[in-house]
Amino acid sequence: MNNFEKSSNNNALHADFSAFADNKNLGYCYLFYVKNTQQEMLKGNEYSLQIKWDTTKKGAYGGCWADLKHLNLESFNYLTFYVKGLKGGENFKIDLRGRSDAPSETKFLIN
Repeated sequence: MNNFEKSSNNNALHADFSAFADNKNLGYCYLFYVKNTQQEMLKGNEYSLQIKWDTTKKGAYGGCWADLKHLNLESFNYLTFYVKGLKGGENFKIDLRGRSDAPSETKFLIN
């Protein structure tokens, strides 16, 4: 829900998104806006969001979240991301949850 063309803590829905990490400082996650090279440009977008994290210590976690403002996606069959890893072969999870106080979420491992 964002093309990251403007440096902002709001996504295309004018809602918040940010990084998070465990409260014991075992891991970290940082977000950066980076200018794409000509070869990296997707659909003419000049900038991308770079996510750097380290969750290698036991108990560490971190990631990026985005508020979709209760967007109803029930009529859709697919959710699409364009992700480019640093080396290739990186693994990460996508977690989907309804309201922030929802008791459960659906997790997908991407590799």
